[in-house]
Amino acid sequence: MSSCADERGIFTSAVFLVVRIAKWTTTIAPHAAWSHNPIQLEAEDTMRSRVFVNTVAIIALVAITGCSHGSEATTQLSARGDAVQPTTVDIQGGADEWKRSPQMRAYYDLTVATFSSGADIDVDAYEARSFGIFREFARANGVNEQGMIDHLKLIPRQVVDIVKENPAVLKDYDTFWAALAGPD
Repeated sequence: MSSCADERGIFTSAVFLVVRIAKWTTTIAPHAAWSHNPIQLEAEDTMRSRVFVNTVAIIALVAITGCSHGSEATTQLSARGDAVQPTTVDIQGGADEWKRSPQMRAYYDLTVATFSSGADIDVDAYEARSFGIFREFARANGVNEQGMIDHLKLIPRQVVDIVKENPAVLKDYDTFWAALAGPD
C-alpha cells in the first residue's frame, strides 16, 4: 500500500472520529450544560459548529498536502536515487519585511528606552506607545489600524514578560527580533 493510500486511510478515520465527536457534542453535550440560558446555549452550538467545520477543513488540508508531498518525494527519490531534503516554509510570510520596517525598529528603540532604568515600568504607558507604533505600521502598509492592533494587542505585555525574564534580549535588534518573532 502506498503512503498516499495510508494517508487517505488515516484521513478517513480522522473524519469519522470528528463526525462522531460532532454528533456527540450536538446531542449529548447541550443537555449536560450547566446553564439553561437559551442565548448561551445558542452561542455554544454556534461555537461547536465552527470548531467542527474548522477541524474538518484542517484535517482535509493536512491529508491532501501530505498525500501530494508524499507522492512527490517518492517520485524524486526514485528518479535521483537519493533522499529528498525537507524544506522549511514560512506560512505567515512577510516576517523579513516586518523586521526591516522602520516602525518595528522604532518599537525596539521604544522597548530599550522603556527598560533603560530597569524592569519596573509603567506597562500601560508602554502598551499605549506600542499601539501608536503599530498604528503607524498599519498606515505605512495600507492595512486597517484597528485590525493591526487586534492582531498585535498581546505583544507589548508579552514583551514585558520576555524582557523581565531575560533582559539580554535587548542587547541588539536581531536578538530582540528573535525573541519577538522567532529565529530567522
